[in-house]
Amino acid sequence: MRRLPRGAQPRRGALQAGWFAFVDFKKLRLTLPAGNEVDGLPKPGTLIGNFADDKCPINVTFSVHRHGASNGSALNGCVLLVYRPDDEGANSATVCHETGHAMGMTVTPNKSKVPLGMVADNGVNSGGVYYTNKAQNPAAFYKNTHNGSHCATGCNGNDPTAGRGSCILYGSGQQGLDDRVSFCNTCRDFIRGRKLVDIRGSWSGRGNDEY
Repeated sequence: MRRLPRGAQPRRGALQAGWFAFVDFKKLRLTLPAGNEVDGLPKPGTLIGNFADDKCPINVTFSVHRHGASNGSALNGCVLLVYRPDDEGANSATVCHETGHAMGMTVTPNKSKVPLGMVADNGVNSGGVYYTNKAQNPAAFYKNTHNGSHCATGCNGNDPTAGRGSCILYGSGQQGLDDRVSFCNTCRDFIRGRKLVDIRGSWSGRGNDEY
């Protein structure tokens, strides 16, 4: 292993986002810039090579922080929406979807109470349309990132090639074109039956204020 000359200092610097490019959804390609800096020092890409007076192998260390994206959320009594000026369909569907949650949708066991005089949806395993996890309705998770109580109307059984759900209370929206224009019949009935005293509290307890 070659060592730096006595008193020499290794070059250091921050990686730039523009140096990275996606190869696919699992791989990144890093291209270090070549040439010289304004002060005449070589850019990192110029130094890459086998050990020589002006070349050396370069080790790159970086961290990737996992994150996600969402059009909106309805948590802790707060409705959060992302506005897309070029995507009015997604904006409208997201407003209705998150407001629907704030009004107590969807009605699932141990979550929102059923409106007075109505019967809870049985869930997809028992002939209903609501799902709360992937195992209950795999087709509902095709192109869908959502757990929690949502609607699987429009999903085709367990067919993994089935399209998205057609109800606004389906989990995931569709960027660029969102053709969900209404609630399904089940969701619409529950919305009509709801006595909305307040939509600011936790949606998971919605219905406790109706009795």
